[in-house]
Amino acid sequence: MKKVELKEQEVVLGSLAHSIYIPSFSFGIFMLIITIALGYFGEWSDFYKSWLFGFMVAAGTSLGALIFVMLQFIVKAGWSVLVRRLAEAMAFNLKWIWILFIPIVFIVLSGHGTLLYEWCDLEKMATDHVLHKKQSYLSPNFWVIRSFCYLLIWGIIANWYFKNSTAQDITGDFNLTSRMEKYAP
Repeated sequence: MKKVELKEQEVVLGSLAHSIYIPSFSFGIFMLIITIALGYFGEWSDFYKSWLFGFMVAAGTSLGALIFVMLQFIVKAGWSVLVRRLAEAMAFNLKWIWILFIPIVFIVLSGHGTLLYEWCDLEKMATDHVLHKKQSYLSPNFWVIRSFCYLLIWGIIANWYFKNSTAQDITGDFNLTSRMEKYAP
């Protein structure tokens, strides 16, 4: 097997990253404005349902990657280093996923949560025995606090694995792997 040596100049993007960053960020903001405008002139319930679906796909993919990373450390799988790096990068998105959750929080706390969740309907909550028993657990304020706690914990775990893994790549310190294996649930 041939060993490839990479020089630092070949790994760092340099000015290319800066030239891509501004147009990509501007395009993202522009598309966000178009999305909000389409939601404003169209049906908001469709917008929020689509947003919730997109959030669930992004969060689910990132959580699946985090579970894969932790599973590799639980079983001490040495074969998975290459694919684990991809999964760690995907899980690292959990650090920022809370931003996509803000519109969902807005709709639930503004009193229009029935567009997304059945339990936000106070009449349904009063008449449905199961929902009535879960009323304190499903109150919008407690639901938002609980959801942000989950997002925070997942983001911290993903960030910790990503930072330790990249630090190990730089230093080659095997103790970092041992620490990640130790703290995998």
